Amino acid sequence: MYVYHYRIYDRYHRKVASLAVLADRSDTWRPNHFGYSMWGCEVDIKFPIVKLLDYENEGAIPPSQRSNPFAIATIAHLKANQTKGNARNRLNWKTELVKNLSELQYSRKEILDLFRFIDWILDLPEKEERLFKEQLVLFEEEKHMQYVTSIERLGRLDGQKEGKKEGMLKISREAVSDVLRIRFKRIPKDVAGMIRSIEDINDLKMLHKFAITAPDIATFQAELEKRIPATIKSAA
Repeated sequence: MYVYHYRIYDRYHRKVASLAVLADRSDTWRPNHFGYSMWGCEVDIKFPIVKLLDYENEGAIPPSQRSNPFAIATIAHLKANQTKGNARNRLNWKTELVKNLSELQYSRKEILDLFRFIDWILDLPEKEERLFKEQLVLFEEEKHMQYVTSIERLGRLDGQKEGKKEGMLKISREAVSDVLRIRFKRIPKDVAGMIRSIEDINDLKMLHKFAITAPDIATFQAELEKRIPATIKSAA
């Protein structure tokens, strides 16, 4: 938070307000400041936080506010956490949230943007995804609407699935590299090559977190090398 704050200030020379949105599952982890002191010099930044977990209880988000785009995104995020391992329950919530988009007084583009987020965060197994498509097609026909299914065919045609995966991999790799550049200024060529070789989203998520806390680039590289085959290491 401190790094992003001072880099924005350094670039634009404007006052900066930082806000942390905490999407983790820990009720006790609520960092709202960063600072240190050395030889009489002190650095300190305090920032407001929003803990999405606080909105998990029924009624935490008043009905009058549920049409707010951020409220919709928050509900989708919470339901994604609550329905892990329960595909049927996730299917029901995903269908309900997407159907509710039809009641919003938003532009077609805004509705599609919200749909893409819900579709991404409430990912379904193949069987439930097929049921989801069928239900949305029927709903669209019933309401005489053409928001999502007829425009993008839910963005889940078989020919697009691989492209979506590659896009997520690319974004995840860039996120890891961005953190390393911010913290250590440069990325060794072999480290950059190994990051590009990783094909597992979960490994990239873990490495992104580790890049934030690693004390130096050598420690990060040691962790990175545990997650790739020896053949790739030698090629990198």
